[in-house]
Amino acid sequence: MVACVSTLLMSCAARTTVREDGGRPGMLAERAPLWVESSAWTFQGAGGMAYTTAHYRVLTTVQRELLRDRLPGFAEASLARFSEAFPEMPRPTGGLEVFVLSSRPEWERFVTEVYGSEGLERYRAIERGGFTQRGRAVLWDIGVQDTMAILAHEGWHQYAQVTLREPLPSWLDEGLAVWAEGFRWDVYRPHEPIFRPWANVERFDQLRHAASSDGLMPLEQLLTERPQALIQVSSESTLTYYAQCWALAHFVMSDPDRRAALGRLLEDAAAGRMMSRLEARYGSRAARAAVLRRSGIEVWRMYFGEDLAADNEAFDSYLQALVAPGSKNRIVRGESPFVR
Repeated sequence: MVACVSTLLMSCAARTTVREDGGRPGMLAERAPLWVESSAWTFQGAGGMAYTTAHYRVLTTVQRELLRDRLPGFAEASLARFSEAFPEMPRPTGGLEVFVLSSRPEWERFVTEVYGSEGLERYRAIERGGFTQRGRAVLWDIGVQDTMAILAHEGWHQYAQVTLREPLPSWLDEGLAVWAEGFRWDVYRPHEPIFRPWANVERFDQLRHAASSDGLMPLEQLLTERPQALIQVSSESTLTYYAQCWALAHFVMSDPDRRAALGRLLEDAAAGRMMSRLEARYGSRAARAAVLRRSGIEVWRMYFGEDLAADNEAFDSYLQALVAPGSKNRIVRGESPFVR
């Protein structure tokens, strides 16, 4: 991997607010400056570009200009969005790495070079997009819109990995990652994203398919499943898991009390006190299992309520209303199906 010849480019990135009801996020009057330093970069002879911004280093061999040129601005906008959606969370100071390779075969060669053959075996089951490890995202080009959605998804994982002292349970970590995927390009500034968490037709279609085939998991199962294990079962069960995590994130964010509880959970994870709170209520064994396995009901009960049966009933009703006839039209527009 070789980089050379730096230049400095100047542009601007809009700051956006996120509205859970799906309405157009308000564009803040003040526009944050975006500086991008660019240089040539190669991987195994494939020519590419390296972009350095305030918080990211984006290295890519992608040749399609529309995708390549929007990568650094999109990454910064996505990071700003997390800080605005969760103002109680600390903001990374910089040094986040994103690699976007031009194809799946090139991605596999990169993974092998950086993580070895064992790393490739670990990540080979990933069908589309990429992964994040220790704050570094490694992706490949799957089209402009889908690659950006994956960049936002993995951007959440990067954000969480560098700002949280304790890991979130998988159902929440993946739920917020798929919640982050939804966006549209601004019609007035086509290079700038407008983040709309409801704008996720792929997750919605999978959720509706699972509901119609009686394939939805009850809340307790969703809280205890591990996506790594589901990948070994079937791609269908994995896709349903992510779709339900997407719905669960909306379920949490749509209720003021649950959203406040989410804020407390994130604050505790960032400060490194989530496990001690779990220990005080459920004992050290349950707390260690919840944090190390990143699954189980204890975190949900600790922050969102002890009555799991009532929460399961409420979530099931929420899912049925979400996939009801007429909802998809609003999802396509990036709007909440619950606001008529």
